[in-house]
Amino acid sequence: MNKWLLYFFFLFACTEVLAQSVEGFVVDNHQKPLEVVSVVLFDKSSKKPVAFTRTDANGNFTLPYQSGKEGTLFFTLLGYAKDSIDVQYFKSGQTIVLKEKPFLIKSVEIKAPRISQRGDTLTYPVNVFKQGQDRSIADVIAKMPGLQVNNDGTIEYQGRRINKFYIEGMDMLGSKYAQVSENLSADKVKSVQVYENHQQVKMLRGLSFSEQAALNIVLKDDAKNVWQGVIDIGAGSGLTKDADFLCDSRFNSMFFSRKMQTFSMYKFNNSGAVLKEAINLRKVFGMGVPEASNFVENISLNVPDLNSARTRMNQTHLLSSNWLFKTGKDSDLRFQLSGVWDENKVEENIVTEYTDIASNNRIAEYSNASSHNNYVSGELLYRVNSDRLFLTNNLNTNLFFDKGTGMSLVSEQKQNQYVKPHRRIVSDELNMVNKLRNGKHLKSDVYLSYNYLPSKLLTAKGNLQELNLSQFFWGATTSFSHPLGKINAQYGLGNEGFTQLIDEESQRLALNYLQLVTKASIGFFDQGERYSWNIILPVALLSQTLDGHNHLRVEIEPKATLTYKPNQHWDITSAYSYSEQPSDGLALCTHRCLSATSLNVLVMALMII
Repeated sequence: MNKWLLYFFFLFACTEVLAQSVEGFVVDNHQKPLEVVSVVLFDKSSKKPVAFTRTDANGNFTLPYQSGKEGTLFFTLLGYAKDSIDVQYFKSGQTIVLKEKPFLIKSVEIKAPRISQRGDTLTYPVNVFKQGQDRSIADVIAKMPGLQVNNDGTIEYQGRRINKFYIEGMDMLGSKYAQVSENLSADKVKSVQVYENHQQVKMLRGLSFSEQAALNIVLKDDAKNVWQGVIDIGAGSGLTKDADFLCDSRFNSMFFSRKMQTFSMYKFNNSGAVLKEAINLRKVFGMGVPEASNFVENISLNVPDLNSARTRMNQTHLLSSNWLFKTGKDSDLRFQLSGVWDENKVEENIVTEYTDIASNNRIAEYSNASSHNNYVSGELLYRVNSDRLFLTNNLNTNLFFDKGTGMSLVSEQKQNQYVKPHRRIVSDELNMVNKLRNGKHLKSDVYLSYNYLPSKLLTAKGNLQELNLSQFFWGATTSFSHPLGKINAQYGLGNEGFTQLIDEESQRLALNYLQLVTKASIGFFDQGERYSWNIILPVALLSQTLDGHNHLRVEIEPKATLTYKPNQHWDITSAYSYSEQPSDGLALCTHRCLSATSLNVLVMALMII
C-alpha cells in the first residue's frame, strides 16, 4: 500500500516556487549565532528596499526576492557594525561575521520601522511606502514588498490571492474588497497588516493552516467614527469628428466604527473605462454555489489590442452600497446591494481583396453592434465565528438583463442580429462547523440555488428562437473528524443534485433531466507547520434520469496530497486525484434526443453570435 502511495505522490508531483531566495548564517567575532539581525535587500537603481527578513535563534535566514533583481544585502544589529554585500556575489549558505561596535546613546528618537513582524503578522507603515502621486490605499499596497495588486483589483501575497480583506478586523466586503482598496484614501490609513497562513475559522486556528494570507487595514484615529466622503468629477470633449461630452465621475461615502461599517459608491463613465470589476469579483474562498450558464452569449466584435479607453464606446453607471453591523461579540450581519447599467457600442470595417489573372474580386464587410450588460445583485449574510461555533448563512439574488443588437453587411447582403440572454438566480448557502469534545469537529454545508434563464436569439433565417432553461441545484454534506492516535480521521456523507428543464417553443423541443449523487468518504490527514498530508477515498452512487429513462453507476474518486513547507515563503506539493464529470441533460439530449434539423438550427444560431 505504501509503495503505491509513494508512486502516486511523486508521479503527479508539482512544485511551486513562489520566489527566488538566498540563505545564509550570521555570527559574531566568536562564531556565536546572532538572532534578530535585520537582513534587507536594497535595489541598486532606486535605492529602495525590496525584501526584508530577520535571522532566527540559530542565526539562519532565508530572504525571498524577485528573480533577476540586482541589489545590495545589508546586515544590521544594534551593538554591531553594519555589513553589506552585492546579492549577485552572495553564495547560498554563506556565513556573515558582524564585528562588535559599542557606542554611547546620547539621545533616542523613536520612528516607525519600515516593516515589522510579530508572529505570523507583518505590519507595513503606510507613511513609509506612500509617495506623492498615490491616491488610494491600493496604490500604496502595490509598492509593498511581497504584495501585488492585479488589474481586476484582486490582491496577492507571495504569489497567492489573499483569502480575507479586513478593515479594523471586520469583513465588510468579502471578495468585493476592491471597492474600498481602490477608493479609500491612503491618507486615512495608518498601516497594512498581513496575516500569514490565515485561518478564518477561529476554532481551527493552530489546528488547520491555510496557504493563503489575509490583509487588515488599520485606520488613523481621525478616520474612525466619522462620516466621510469623496466627490470626483472629470469632464471634457473630444476634438475629432463630433464633439462628444466625456465624463468620469465618482461619489463615495463611508463610515467605520467598532459596531458598524458602511461604504457606498456611485460611478459614471463614458470614456472607455471598465467599472464592473469593482463589484463583480468572484468568490475566492468557501464552498460556493453552482450556477447555470447561458446557451448564448451577448454580441461582440473584434477590437484592436489596445487600451480599452481607446477602443471602448460606452455609457456606464455603477451603484453599490455595503453595510456591516456587529450583532454580538462573535457575530455580525452584512448587507450588500449593487447594480450596473452598461451600454457598449462597437463598429468594424473589413475589406478583403482577391486578385487573379482573369479579374479582381473584392469583398467588403461592415459590422456594428450594441450590447447592454445590466444586472442587480443583493446579498444578506449572517455570520458567527466563535471558539466553539462557526456559522455563515448567505442569501444571494442576482438578476442579469443583458441584450445585444447588431447588423452585418457582406457584399451588400444585410444580416440583422439580436440576442437577449437573461438570467435570474436566487441562492442560499449555509456553512457550519461545531467543536465537540476531545478535539472532535462536525462540519455541515447546505446550499440551494434556483436559476431561470430565458434567452432569445435571432437566427440567420430571420426566425426569433426562445430557449427557456430552468435549473435547480441543491446539496448537503456533513463531515466528522477526530484525532486517531497521532493523525486525524475524517468521515463524510453527502447528497447533491440538480434538475434541468429546457424548452424551445419554435421547434417544440422539451427536456427534463434529473441528476443525483450520493457520496460517502473516509479520509486520514495530518497537518503541521512543515509537513502535511491528506488521503480521501470517496465512493459515489450516480443516478441520471432523462425523460423517464434512468441510469445508475458507482464511481470511486480517490485523492491524495503531500506538502512540504521548509519555510513560510515556498512549499513543495505532490498530489493525485481522479474524478469523473457526468454529462448533463443538454449534452445527453444532443446525442440521443435532438433531431438533425433541430440541432442544425441551434448550431446556425450560435454561429451568428
